[in-house]
Amino acid sequence: NYLTSTLPTTIGLMASLTGLLFESNSLSGTFPEFVCNNSKMRNIKIELNQFTGSIPTCLGSSLDVLILFTVDHNKLSGMIPSTLIELTSLESFIITSNYFTGSLVSPEVLPRTIITIDISGNIFTGSLPMYLFQSTALTVFAGGSNCFSGSISSNICQASSLQTLVLNGLSSSEMCTTNINIANFKVYFANYVDGTIPTCLFGMTSLQSLYLSGNGIEGSLDGISMDMSITNLSLSYNRLTGTIPLGLQMMLGEMRDVDLSNNRLS
Repeated sequence: NYLTSTLPTTIGLMASLTGLLFESNSLSGTFPEFVCNNSKMRNIKIELNQFTGSIPTCLGSSLDVLILFTVDHNKLSGMIPSTLIELTSLESFIITSNYFTGSLVSPEVLPRTIITIDISGNIFTGSLPMYLFQSTALTVFAGGSNCFSGSISSNICQASSLQTLVLNGLSSSEMCTTNINIANFKVYFANYVDGTIPTCLFGMTSLQSLYLSGNGIEGSLDGISMDMSITNLSLSYNRLTGTIPLGLQMMLGEMRDVDLSNNRLS
């Protein structure tokens, strides 16, 4: 469909409503706060619209059975209520390509059921929220194109079921890059995070795809061995040094995609 205008608030009067599915339209207005009246709500899918404003704090206290929260590719802003991430039933949390800001404050109750998290393409600051990786159910995490700072902690390896990790350009959002005009051309200078790649990532038995490009990460690739389970590896545009490990060279024929370009490897 191609629905326009705003969602009628009368939808909130449907006490038995379990799903708000209006993805891929051209709806506008603020986030539909009326869903806080629907305690049976399990699925919110309003991605690919034009919604604005912030996420109401009442979501975390009213929707105890919420499983799916997908609001990506809108114009939402503000901070994410920590109570929303605390929901014990939440399995999918996708908010990519909005204008969310601030740091993701650790909730009082840590998430244990979340399988998919995508917070990429926003303006989050501070360090990467390591508490999210305490979910043993987490299989997919994406957090690139934000304004994160600091280093990638080895605590990230607590997510023992992680299969896909996408952290390209952790501090590359246009909102935190420096730009200057040179001969009528605007040149952007992205920020970098600190530190090295946690070697424990190369030993995670479930991890299949690792994307860490565009972070200015330093160090070597000495932690890579032949028994690595990763088949898609992208580490381009960093500051890696040293040689390409023999173990990785011997695995190239079995891997799907390897990108080590624009580093300082020999």
